[in-house]
Amino acid sequence: MTNDPLDWNGDHIHTNFRDLYQYLRDSGYFIETLGHSFLCFNASNYGTLMIVDPEEEFHKKEIKKIEGDILNNELSIIVFADWYNTTVMKAAKFYEENSRKWLTPLTGGSNIPALNDLLEPFGIELGDRIFDGEYQIGEHVGIYSSGSSITKFPSSQNNYVIYRNLRDEGQIFLADIANKTVKKSKTELVPILGLAQPSFESGRIVVYGDSNCIDSSHMKKDCFWLLSALIEYASHNVLYSAFKETNSENFLNKNLKKIERLKISDFESHSKVLSKNQHIYLQCPEVVYGKDTFIEYVDVDFVPTDKNFFNFLKIKNCSINEIVPKEIRDENEDTVQQLYVDNDQKNIIQNEFDTNLNLSFWEFGFLPFTIIVFVLYLLYKKISRTKLRNKRTNYKK
Repeated sequence: MTNDPLDWNGDHIHTNFRDLYQYLRDSGYFIETLGHSFLCFNASNYGTLMIVDPEEEFHKKEIKKIEGDILNNELSIIVFADWYNTTVMKAAKFYEENSRKWLTPLTGGSNIPALNDLLEPFGIELGDRIFDGEYQIGEHVGIYSSGSSITKFPSSQNNYVIYRNLRDEGQIFLADIANKTVKKSKTELVPILGLAQPSFESGRIVVYGDSNCIDSSHMKKDCFWLLSALIEYASHNVLYSAFKETNSENFLNKNLKKIERLKISDFESHSKVLSKNQHIYLQCPEVVYGKDTFIEYVDVDFVPTDKNFFNFLKIKNCSINEIVPKEIRDENEDTVQQLYVDNDQKNIIQNEFDTNLNLSFWEFGFLPFTIIVFVLYLLYKKISRTKLRNKRTNYKK
């Protein structure tokens, strides 16, 4: 928390989630960041939607859109939540030196009430208690740092909930604020991870109550191994064996009071989805495709020669009806390149090509040959002079 106390890194894949982004790219996944509302993307083009540490609200049309995408378009979602507790938020107010005002957080680690609205159609809900501790899943050890818990989940033999023993960190924090001494907090069994599939032909839903293990600013120990396992389940329905320890058939839903938002929270005035003071969804950007244009002729200044092996054929004054595709396959690459060749000019082009190849000898072969002959002539002349000098010396003697 000391590295990023006010979340001023912005929760973006280019800042505090850069390690997460790099890990996914190195694993072969393609990632896009949605800069608009959920109404602005086509779910059939994607496999999994990741919602990580959200602060903004999810509006009614967006919730309905995501519900339809999961049930009808086989879109899967992975939610990495965080803590939310209004009592802790009020107690966490601080004096800001620049504005000289007492500031109260507008939300917790993430906007749990908004996430609950998004997950409500599927019978999933997160609570407002804050838990912390170390846990183990399979051979991997993870750290649950200031996360929330699952309080409601659909019961089924095909859905799974992972429980681990954690301590109530919110209680410890409030006791410290009140200068009260609290005995070592007892651990309790807490549902931290849920995996569900609403129907056989639908997408899958994964909910994990903490995001600090993939946030470079707050990370004590990364959980990229967990992320990989969750993506395998969400995208390919491959379930890590350690997740099968407990299904949700006997999950006891806690009928808790609905978590309320702080009255001072006014996310709509800062929304990137709604226009200010009008409560109208901002228009989605339109994709403009380039027009298809047919090339009537290829106009290149050079033909393939020894000088340049990458030139195209020079073709001019071709009519559309006379142009036929000619396939040229590269021997080194499994690719086919189509050049549009005029039937009437094939022979002319071939003759020009052969002529250039023949001329290339006189351009590049004659000069080196002349130089070699000249050098040999000089060597012969030098040797002849040496022999003549030796003869004269012997004659004098």
